Amino acid sequence: MRTAFGQALTSARIAAGRSQEIPARRRCIELARSLDGLGVTSNQDGYLDLIAAGEERQRALEMGAMSGCALVVRGMWRRLGVHHPILRAPYRTGRAVADLVEIAAESHALVHVRERLPALHEGDVVIVGGGPEYGGPEHVWTALDVTAQGYPDEMTALIRGLDGGQRDEHGRQAIRVVQHEISGVPPRDSGRRVRWVIDFGVMWCRWGQEAT
Repeated sequence: MRTAFGQALTSARIAAGRSQEIPARRRCIELARSLDGLGVTSNQDGYLDLIAAGEERQRALEMGAMSGCALVVRGMWRRLGVHHPILRAPYRTGRAVADLVEIAAESHALVHVRERLPALHEGDVVIVGGGPEYGGPEHVWTALDVTAQGYPDEMTALIRGLDGGQRDEHGRQAIRVVQHEISGVPPRDSGRRVRWVIDFGVMWCRWGQEAT
């Protein structure tokens, strides 16, 4: 049973994390922007170091051929100092999105999206799709520029995001900045339903450690 102290601590952590001003959000965006264009072709070692840090070389190469959208987010969180046991353990194939959801749920940072898109802050993670009933395959991206929420109307948001899982001219994995238009009820991103938003600040306040 949760104690009153534990509940108060959790509430305080959530309130602190939802602030747009926490330094970790700024560092997240700086890191994200530095990754635009990184990929297997442009810089294989750099890409693998992001998504597969600590893995054996052969395993890292295998991961480099996998769809990288959620692997990129996992790698960003790890590099930023998110010290969750999942991110320190060897990667389990097929678990990239589930890992993010599990970490977020434990942090009280997972927002289920139903009728309306919640207000996004820089660094928040958006998860869309997940099968035919959700409009297509699962995809995950990090919000970079959230200034055009409610534009051109209150049911639309134009969000610039950092997306792993992109393909370069050789068909290999790459990371790109992508413009997303989210609209409708329930909200959809290029036809795929928005299922969850992860509040990066709340998650960070639970698992993040500043670099020393």
